[in-house]
Amino acid sequence: MTPDSIEKALARDEYPIELLNAISSDYFTWEPHRARKSHIDEFGDEIKPGDTYYSRALTPAFEQSTKISSHSMHIVLKVVFEQNQMGISLAKHFIKKANDRLMNTFAEMNEDGVKQAPLTHDSSSKSDSP
Repeated sequence: MTPDSIEKALARDEYPIELLNAISSDYFTWEPHRARKSHIDEFGDEIKPGDTYYSRALTPAFEQSTKISSHSMHIVLKVVFEQNQMGISLAKHFIKKANDRLMNTFAEMNEDGVKQAPLTHDSSSKSDSP
């Protein structure tokens, strides 16, 4: 999500999931899914087959996760980010830093997708003799 799309969502009184993920661990982000069966989320809200819900792994091997409905996620995002300009600014800062790192990685790759070694200027290998 770009900073402009975040601003548009905030103007519509929506709080994108990217804001929450920006202040969470890179390894345990909230991801949307389509329910195949009924679930009850962490707040007691029903997730029906076909509904969108969000899950977040709780362990590296993904054997444990937490699920919350779209309705519950909307409430969480509203509670965390509504009237919280500092929290929004912090999350947007983290999103920008992550995007910058990604763009720098792409810039360092050659046409084959292989990361190029940085150019170094090693003055010790030059000879000072004429």
